[in-house]
Amino acid sequence: MCGNDFATGSSIKVHCSPECRIKGAAAALSDASACWEWEGSRNPQTGYGQLSGWEGGKRKLYTAHRVSFRAFNGPIPAGMSVLHRCDNHPCFNPAHLFTGNQSANMRDMVNKGRGVHKTAEGSAHHAAKITEADAMDIRGSSETLRALSGRYGISLSALSSIRTGKTWKHI
Repeated sequence: MCGNDFATGSSIKVHCSPECRIKGAAAALSDASACWEWEGSRNPQTGYGQLSGWEGGKRKLYTAHRVSFRAFNGPIPAGMSVLHRCDNHPCFNPAHLFTGNQSANMRDMVNKGRGVHKTAEGSAHHAAKITEADAMDIRGSSETLRALSGRYGISLSALSSIRTGKTWKHI
């Protein structure tokens, strides 16, 4: 892990390892306490910095924060995730990174407000075809499900779930 670029005859910079590339990028940054945002490629779904390297004769994609942790802190223990104190996915500053198991990773995500949000209920749900008032009417109605299906335009099974309280539980 020398931190040097190697000339290849093209404009592409080659490094001896992903860790070497990370150390080269970090050397250009002066504020040790700030987030070091990865300037290279980012995963479009997650926002994590990513870089490629060669392993076993095959090209492999790595996340910048995990490579940074290895380069500056040593190996990542088996089964452990690398988490961000700063909650900034492109950041690869090793001072902002720590390890934790999957349970700690999920707790960290929820504590930072990135957990799975409660799904919208009732008429606020994007796929709702009836209102709370309709659901209350269905529950209190003595009409057959077939008659209610014609009136509200929903299936017999959906009506049965409303009547038995399997759905629209909040009313």
